[in-house]
Amino acid sequence: MNKIILENLENPIFSIDFICDKLAISRMQLHRKIVSLLGKSTSEYIREIKLDEAKKYFEKGDRDIETVMLKIGVNSSFHFNKNQQISGIQLVPTKRKRHTIHL
Repeated sequence: MNKIILENLENPIFSIDFICDKLAISRMQLHRKIVSLLGKSTSEYIREIKLDEAKKYFEKGDRDIETVMLKIGVNSSFHFNKNQQISGIQLVPTKRKRHTIHL
């Protein structure tokens, strides 16, 4: 499942249903398996993977938030900002129009 998620981060039609189609299982079966193995929902697991990938981009030197958001399939800065604390990333605005990440 990780491979499916990572290969489709930028895919605009990526969703839990997309994963289910690729794995040929129902949404409920996927949810049960994720909860039993990891103790979290499918959405939480996907969000965790996306934020982990964002952190990797920032650590590699990519400092533009909008670029990283697109690379991990997040279209809303609100959602990115809301969830960024989970991964320990701090947003620091700069004098430019775009924000940069300072680790």
